[in-house]
Amino acid sequence: VIPIVTAYNPDENLEKVISGLVEAKFKEIIVVNVDSDQSHNKYFEAVKKHENCTVLYNDPEKGRGRALKIAFKYLLENKIKAAGIITVNGYNQFNMKDIVACSKELVKNKEDIIIGSRDFKNKEFPFGKRLGNFLMKLICRFACGCNLADPLSGLRAVPYAYLEDFRGVKGDMYDYDTNMLI
Repeated sequence: VIPIVTAYNPDENLEKVISGLVEAKFKEIIVVNVDSDQSHNKYFEAVKKHENCTVLYNDPEKGRGRALKIAFKYLLENKIKAAGIITVNGYNQFNMKDIVACSKELVKNKEDIIIGSRDFKNKEFPFGKRLGNFLMKLICRFACGCNLADPLSGLRAVPYAYLEDFRGVKGDMYDYDTNMLI
């Protein structure tokens, strides 16, 4: 499984994420700069030092959706094969054990999309995010009959066979994540 790490104006957490992925023995890691300003280039330069880490650059003023499509295109055009990919952000938001667990689950269930789930029972989780997740759960249930615990999670493991189709999904920003699910 190949992690695709999207990062917009990262800080030192990007290096923590990449180091964690390297320690977890991911052999190929793709990082996509999501139109960060130049003052953050040092963080992308730092992660390039990892021999198994490739940094790609997003189109100006395009978001996470376009960044993922750029990574999918890179993997497909360079014929870099794997069981699939796992999307991660560069802010160190996800526990490395969860990233590894989702990756292992994808390897076991080669045709399933695996979506990590955040703990919404934690009272420190902002009300707005809980409400947004609840509304998106209703939309997913209505639109595609899926009952997802966390449809807005950025931690998603996707089979390699789906990458070409997902390149054609509409959306360049965070709307892409929703369109991908539907």
